[in-house]
Formats: sequence, structure tokens, C-alpha cells
Amino acid sequence: MTRVIRSDERYRGSQDGVQSWHCFAAGPHYDQDNVAFGALIGFDEHVIGPGSGFAWHGHRGVEILSWVLAGTLHHEDSDGRVRLVEAGQVLWQSTGSGIRHCEVNASASDPLRLVQMTLLGGGATPAVRIAVPPLDVDGARFDVWPAGGSVDAERWHVFVGQGSWALGSNSLASGDSVRGSGRLATDGSGELLVWSL
Repeated sequence: MTRVIRSDERYRGSQDGVQSWHCFAAGPHYDQDNVAFGALIGFDEHVIGPGSGFAWHGHRGVEILSWVLAGTLHHEDSDGRVRLVEAGQVLWQSTGSGIRHCEVNASASDPLRLVQMTLLGGGATPAVRIAVPPLDVDGARFDVWPAGGSVDAERWHVFVGQGSWALGSNSLASGDSVRGSGRLATDGSGELLVWSL
């Protein structure tokens, strides 16, 4: 069985300089039937205004992957390390026993658009790196398809970052997501974020 979540069906949130859309229950938007899909517990699209972002905060016991669709993400952790993550790159954080960080738009003039994905796990020792998909993450795989493809998995979750896509009889546009199991086959072009879980 597949579940299609259209862009305008996502939970919407906002704070100073940040607009967010959540594919899973988040913050004040609680839905007991939509808290996780396998190990995947968060899938959030953020559009962050120039100079805005998320102030210092902490995480533990999760893997966080931030895929930059447009703009540049400025990331700083409590060890003083600064990383600039460009479009087409992933900031991969294994939070382990705990990390503190802040995430802001590096530009003073252009918006930043990214998708932040969270899985249960995170290993024991915190680690932060910039990577390019495909990535194997605690038994799951994350990839970004520029064109149609297929995969067979116990669970899969796809999200349209950019472009137009078709999955069976479903036409998909930016911000749409689909969850299912078994064989996944898609046609289209742009950026399709694919989790095999």
C-alpha cells in the first residue's frame, strides 16, 4: 500500500525568517498515525531567509541528513567547526551521545532551501561530515535521483525536491512525497530524494 502526501497537505510551521513544511507529525502538529515510517521520524523542508536560521540547540540518538536544494547552509558545532554546505551536498550528522549546533543561511541576500531528514540511530560517537549520495545510514540508504529509476525495498519514502515525476498513476510535483513497500519505479527528471528503509 502506498501513501501519497501532497505538498499542501504537509504540516506548516514558521518562525522568524524560517518557513517549514513537515511530512511527519512535528511540534504542535501531533498525528499518532504519522510519527514515523520505519526508522525515519522526520522529513522537513525549510526555506530560510537571508541571515536567518536555527539558533544553538542540541540533538542526541539520531542521524540527521540535510540536503541543500538551493543556497548555502552555514553550520557550526560546539567544537568550533564551521562548514559551508552547497546545493547538491548533504550535511550528515550522527549525533550519538549528543551534539550542539546552529544552522543559518550563509547568504545576506538569497534564500536557502533545504530538506532535513531524521532517523533513529546516531551511533555512539558524534560525527559531522559533508557527503554526496548515495549514503548508507544505519541499515537504510539515501539517494537523490536526477532521472527515473527503480529500487526494491521493505520500505521506501520518496520526496520531490525539484521537477516533475510519475509514480504509477500518480503525477508528482515539488513538495509531494510517497511512502510504500516492495518495488518502486519512477519516471521523471529533477531531484527525487529516495530513502530505502
